[in-house]
Amino acid sequence: MLCPPISDCPDNACRLNWVKRPLLARDWAIHKEKLNRRRCSSVSEVSRRVLGPYRLLRLVYSGATTQLWQAIHEGEHRYYAVKLLQDQFRGNREHLGYLRREYEVGSRLIHPRIIRFYALQLHGSSPYLVMEWFPAPSMRSWIQRGVGDLGPHLEKVVHQAAEALAFMHTEGWVHRDIKPDNFLVHPSGEVKLIDFALARREPTWLSRLLPVHRKIQGTQSYMSPEQIRGQLVDARSDVYSLACTYYHLLGGQPPFSGSSTAELLHKHLRANPPNLQRLNPRVHPAFAELVARMLSKKPSERPRSAVEVVEELRRTPVFRN
Repeated sequence: MLCPPISDCPDNACRLNWVKRPLLARDWAIHKEKLNRRRCSSVSEVSRRVLGPYRLLRLVYSGATTQLWQAIHEGEHRYYAVKLLQDQFRGNREHLGYLRREYEVGSRLIHPRIIRFYALQLHGSSPYLVMEWFPAPSMRSWIQRGVGDLGPHLEKVVHQAAEALAFMHTEGWVHRDIKPDNFLVHPSGEVKLIDFALARREPTWLSRLLPVHRKIQGTQSYMSPEQIRGQLVDARSDVYSLACTYYHLLGGQPPFSGSSTAELLHKHLRANPPNLQRLNPRVHPAFAELVARMLSKKPSERPRSAVEVVEELRRTPVFRN
């Protein structure tokens, strides 16, 4: 979409900035470019305010490739979450595939701990996902503001995160991008797992025998060693990522960090993190030991799936009394 030409500064804030000093030709060119970008964004936003029966109310999140809106169905008078691609990715086959994959996986996973997917629809040439509206921040947001605000519900968060992933594993899926960003956490401690764009079916016995080197996908601070190597991953890779998530939630930092990507990935492959109790003395020794096993470099030394993690959590306190 072409932006309309700009003749004058359109708002008072802009005019106030103009009178501070003489405007050079270079400044004028830069200023026009900024205003054009602003105008383009607003025109695009307004054009998307209504998608079929859904009226977009509030932009909740704007990432590199997608936007998430709170919307209302004008016939049902009910709130939904609507995810759509950023303008520059509307015709991108790879990102269209991610959106389609997310719906194909998410619509099959019906569980109280997993966000509901209702529809994948088209508005003109623009696809959009319609999902359950769950008014809660991400686990990462809680970590940044201080998980102490969750108070007595923190142990509930640990359990429900494992339950969400366990159901996914029971249904034969591997999430492949477990991290604090992909858990929504209500102040009551209720958890919902989101974002299934990278999810794949659990590998079959035959696929395990075939040599394969896959594109590395995931989030570096939470990726398993086998994921980093581009190997075939199964539920045990998610278990590793869940351990990284628990570590960040209760320890205040991911298990590994580095001054470069190479250093960070090398630590996932070779290093052992400090015991979680050193970062949070309130953590029960038995839970710290469970997290350490989940972080084992060898998949065979971890719990086989989140189902086993749930079973262990039933007899393992998260915190000291």
